[in-house]
Amino acid sequence: MRCPRPLWFLLVLAGWYLLSSLVNGPAAPGLSQAALPLVCCLFALLCLSLEVGERRELLVWVCRFGGGAAIAALLAFLGILPIPGSVTAQRLQFTFQYVNAAAVWFAAVLLLRGELRDPWVNRLSPFVAAALLLTRSAGGIGAYLAIQALVLLAQYGRKNWKAWVVSGAAVLVGAAAVATRFHQALGTFQERLVQSMDGLRGMLAAPLFGYGAGNWPQVKELFQSYDYRAQVVHNSYVQAGVEAGFPALLFLAAAVVLALFLLKGSSPALKGAAILIPLHAVMDFTLCFFAVDALAIAAVALAAGKTGKPLPRWLARAAGAVCLVFFILLIVLRR
Repeated sequence: MRCPRPLWFLLVLAGWYLLSSLVNGPAAPGLSQAALPLVCCLFALLCLSLEVGERRELLVWVCRFGGGAAIAALLAFLGILPIPGSVTAQRLQFTFQYVNAAAVWFAAVLLLRGELRDPWVNRLSPFVAAALLLTRSAGGIGAYLAIQALVLLAQYGRKNWKAWVVSGAAVLVGAAAVATRFHQALGTFQERLVQSMDGLRGMLAAPLFGYGAGNWPQVKELFQSYDYRAQVVHNSYVQAGVEAGFPALLFLAAAVVLALFLLKGSSPALKGAAILIPLHAVMDFTLCFFAVDALAIAAVALAAGKTGKPLPRWLARAAGAVCLVFFILLIVLRR
């Protein structure tokens, strides 16, 4: 099997991110962010070196873990399991310490249920759905409901009244979950548009290498046009641009678009899970969380595995060695 084209763009993105961090010097909290694209490459190579059955088994176990995490999250929300930082303002954010990332992860796990058809994943899905609703994330729940409705209609046909009933009921439940936050969510949406515009202005001032991973908080006040406290641009693509310049934004967008083409011929549920994450990333820094990235990569790798042979496993080992060397180099140079 040839190396898929999205992986080449991801590899270039990883190299550009590291180069930008070497030029600008990453902030101490940004070291892991500088290495994130490279770690994603490593995980993608690992997935692509597996047989199709192994890739499916990997996703099954990830979704089973998602069900277990949902149970722990519900216990934490009820105060039965004391996990600091699991709940904020009566909203569930376990296990990411960030509500919207948790919502997207639970939503993707729910969508994958239709592809995997695993008994344990099916049994755990009500807990995952409850955890998703308790995040009260308007964007995460809204994106899930829209995609789930399209998945149902694609699976059962537009003339199937049951698909319409189930989709309508799901929309009503989701609307009830976020109804009390509607005006707040609308204000948040407007603020994130402003953040993206400010980020684009920042990119114009440093178009080639950006400001380095983790350095945006030190310069954002120069471009801030509205009084917000967010230290990260709530748009993963613009955030990549402010950290590593316009090339990083273009490489990331190309990798995502080409990856979506690999979903051709796969099930609606698999397509929905893989599309949900980069779609939500337009209005949030979803792609800054490796666990979320890994779920999208594993889903795309499963779709790609149906049309080709696995890559040689030595490539994954070599990528791991390169990742380790560059990460050590960043730490040494930072000191």
